[in-house]
Amino acid sequence: MQERIHEIIEIKDLKDMLKKSGEIYGDRPAYLFKTEEEGKFDTITHKEFRNMVDSLGTAFIKLGLKNKRIAVIR
Repeated sequence: MQERIHEIIEIKDLKDMLKKSGEIYGDRPAYLFKTEEEGKFDTITHKEFRNMVDSLGTAFIKLGLKNKRIAVIR
């Protein structure tokens, strides 16, 4: 059997993936978004994205949607 080139990170679910990627990659860019200005992009880091998802989850709970099936469509 060949030796692994990369470390394998076990992920249980989406929440676990966001937590681990925030810990590992922290302030590194997760997403780039085009801006109105030609050739300019805004960046969201892994930590920022995780915090945004946590905030969305908290808002859903406050709306009474805990343990409900929902879809977020943009």
